[in-house]
Order: sequence, then C-alpha cells, then structure tokens
Amino acid sequence: MATPLPNALTIRRNRAGQLVVADGPCATRYVREDAMAVWTALREGLVLAGLFVVLILWAILGYAVLEG
Repeated sequence: MATPLPNALTIRRNRAGQLVVADGPCATRYVREDAMAVWTALREGLVLAGLFVVLILWAILGYAVLEG
C-alpha cells in the first residue's frame, strides 16, 4: 500500500462547492490567489489577442477602402 507524502495537501469541495485545502485557511487562501493569478493572465492574453485581431481587420478594411 502506498503511503501519502508528508507534505501532501488534500484538496476537496465543501458544501458550497468551493475548493478547500484540508491543511488550513492559509493554504486555502494561497490556492485561491494562484487561481486568480492564472485567470488574470488568461484574461489579459485574451484581451491582447482580441486587440490584435481588431488591428488586423482594421488594416484589411482600410486597404480595401483605399484600393476601391
């Protein structure tokens, strides 16, 4: 039988459906902050990608208007 790691954290969902770490409130806060950092990075990446697409479409439309 495998023995658990001494510093392993148990992540589970509470009754409200939130992820909680069985190792205490500080660890729960860190998990939440890490998840928010990942979400923020994804959101910023999506915004930059959207701006890039808008810039390309604007350039294509401007070229089409100038060429007639």
